[in-house]
Amino acid sequence: MPRSTANTAESIVVLGASLVARSLTFGRTGNLSALDPDSTLLLTPTRISLGELEVESLSRLDAAGRHIGSLPPNKEAFLHLAMYRARPSARAVVHTHSTYSVAVSCMRDTNRDNAIPPLTAYYAMRAERWRCCPFTHPVTRRSGRLLS
Repeated sequence: MPRSTANTAESIVVLGASLVARSLTFGRTGNLSALDPDSTLLLTPTRISLGELEVESLSRLDAAGRHIGSLPPNKEAFLHLAMYRARPSARAVVHTHSTYSVAVSCMRDTNRDNAIPPLTAYYAMRAERWRCCPFTHPVTRRSGRLLS
């Protein structure tokens, strides 16, 4: 494995452990991905807690989204691919099911185009707005189309 891929993979493993340690995700919920410099997508595999990841277990997909190595990708790989297509400058995707994000998504009067209003200047500069997609079953391709 080239050094750059090893660094990308190690970063995913470290981030996964950190998210679990800080209770920002739990059980086997959430998933992470990152593009390495040669555009291989490294993705958390199916049925593994983010706190139990290992570099060797990360799923690998080519630029077309085909599985090219290690364990099978999680069921929301298509959602990660859609995010990279929607924002070509993105190099990583963090998708958690944190208590706070789930609570916001369930609020009846949430402004879906800007779910969390900017409360600080830093947030306004960095996040601009936080879109909240309507609920869809997690394994439907419709979830990926909502990002376009």
